Amino acid sequence: MKKVLSIFNVSIISLLLVACPNESNSGKSEKIANYGATQDGLKSMHNDIYELIKDKSCQQDSDCGVVGLGARACGGPDSYAVYSKANIDAEQLQSMTKQLESLHKTYNQENQIMSICMMEPKPGFACIDNQCKTKAASNLIQ
Repeated sequence: MKKVLSIFNVSIISLLLVACPNESNSGKSEKIANYGATQDGLKSMHNDIYELIKDKSCQQDSDCGVVGLGARACGGPDSYAVYSKANIDAEQLQSMTKQLESLHKTYNQENQIMSICMMEPKPGFACIDNQCKTKAASNLIQ
């Protein structure tokens, strides 16, 4: 009988561990679930992305990248942000930018947002003074 109870207890504990998310995962899931296709939701998600990529330190140009943010009504990103590849969780950034794009498209459709259909050009970037920065347009033409 003790052996049966012991196996039963182990089974219950195992189920509880699997069924109950740990704090680090539940916080991330709740954060994602709180975004909405509203101006406040889009602003909050933009802020969280900028918080994720705030450390722009680099050693060379290849440490830097640029990512599209949001969605224009006629297509393409609403804006771009430069980030340091060495200082971010690339999967998290990709997930967040895809979710932002989706939410922005939904917002545009639900609110019948119109656009002049002018595409935002992807900026150049470089590691300047050990910080990932956009290059001025005049520096791109050579």
